[in-house]
Amino acid sequence: MGKIKIRQAKSDESKKVANIYKNEGSVKEAKIVKKVVKKEFREIPAGKRIVLLAEINNQPVGTIQLIFEGSNKEHADGKNIAHLHHLKVHKTFCKRGIGETLTRKVEEIAKQKGFKRMTVGVDDDNPYARRLYEKWGYKLLQIEPGRTKKLKLFILYKDL
Repeated sequence: MGKIKIRQAKSDESKKVANIYKNEGSVKEAKIVKKVVKKEFREIPAGKRIVLLAEINNQPVGTIQLIFEGSNKEHADGKNIAHLHHLKVHKTFCKRGIGETLTRKVEEIAKQKGFKRMTVGVDDDNPYARRLYEKWGYKLLQIEPGRTKKLKLFILYKDL
């Protein structure tokens, strides 16, 4: 494996990020993700979020978003609380430390910008992700309704 390079995604690279997600799930989900990612990328120039890419040999293998200000001020208030969003590593590159490297990088950026706390939402059908975040120092803040009636969303936090 080559060296992991972490960099901020450019505003015209939404397709690269969507392709990382595309390898997971159905074609229908991939189309939805492509639209969602395009919408999220439109928030970059406004300063509401940044998107990072992890690359190996110039190939995108992972991504993460850092939301500075979101619609739910308990998750990202634009001043003290930032939100980690859409951490994804291509399945061929999982369990190589890429997710942790991306997470540490957004924590560092948030801290440099004066944020005191990070939050992240994890669906209850993804216990692996929740265990990882807990291993990285995140704790349960609250439980919210999930994307479906059956799912719950665990909101975790970490003081920076």
